[in-house]
Amino acid sequence: MTNDYYSPNEISFTRSQVFFLLRNLDILRDFTWPLDYKESGYIGGNKRIVRRAPFDTPACILGELEERIERCGLDGILLELVYSASSEDKQALEQHIASALKLNIRTVDRKIKKALNYISGKCRRWVSCEKCSEFKTCKLKKREAVSYRDFDSYRKSKRKSQPD
Repeated sequence: MTNDYYSPNEISFTRSQVFFLLRNLDILRDFTWPLDYKESGYIGGNKRIVRRAPFDTPACILGELEERIERCGLDGILLELVYSASSEDKQALEQHIASALKLNIRTVDRKIKKALNYISGKCRRWVSCEKCSEFKTCKLKKREAVSYRDFDSYRKSKRKSQPD
């Protein structure tokens, strides 16, 4: 996990961007964007004319993140809990969750990583390319829709079908 800062127009749901969004979830839920504090402490910037309300962009990104997390069920909730927590000791938090759910810590870690893999990426995994709003500009144009439940088997079948 990195400590990078991303502006709203940079968000394409890469892993590091998802971590950034989860770390700043409380701020996003107030419909504001996290400030980029530079070493100088100056928080101003170039002003642009935007024809949207200031809360619109954070609300849209928050809505997309929450939709992606929701698609993962309990695993998405675990991902949100572990990476939005202010606790620095993620391992201890995962151990606590594992104890509460009567699972081993590797299972909890695997569930969190699976959810992260499912929600990361520009495209929504549960929407096929043909039905995507970005279809005209997409370079891949070959993604199949896959539910979270079928995600592991889908990934394994894709790996097997790729030549070495």
